[in-house]
Amino acid sequence: MNDEFKTCKLCNILKINSEFHKNLNKDGHFNVCKKCHYIRNQKIRQDPLHKQRFARYQKSNSLYRRYGIYLEEYEQMVKEQNNKCLICNQKPNPDGKKHNVLSVDHCHKTNKIRGLLCHLCNRAIGLFRERIDLIEKALCYLKSH
Repeated sequence: MNDEFKTCKLCNILKINSEFHKNLNKDGHFNVCKKCHYIRNQKIRQDPLHKQRFARYQKSNSLYRRYGIYLEEYEQMVKEQNNKCLICNQKPNPDGKKHNVLSVDHCHKTNKIRGLLCHLCNRAIGLFRERIDLIEKALCYLKSH
């Protein structure tokens, strides 16, 4: 048989290799044609269960890349803190879409995780550039005024 043709595993139609995505198989192409691949992925993407699993996967992957922890570890930290910020003791904004979870606070020098904070407390520490002397000066300023 000619190496320029291949049968799709889903539609069982003999097609030219250019109708298959490239990969590292023996022949250098996927076993499913581009059209069948697209149709299969459309069905998967419309499944609400897939959307939930994919969102969890993305969140876990992001946490691991940034802080070296998985989603399960983050969720355990949230549970231990009763879903409250370690500084202001408030729960994250439940009705807001953007800041409705606790942020991972970490030292930028050592990358060690200190705990979970609400968005505002985490930003405040960041805006003071994690400098204790500036935070103490701000505290003195607030007390004197």
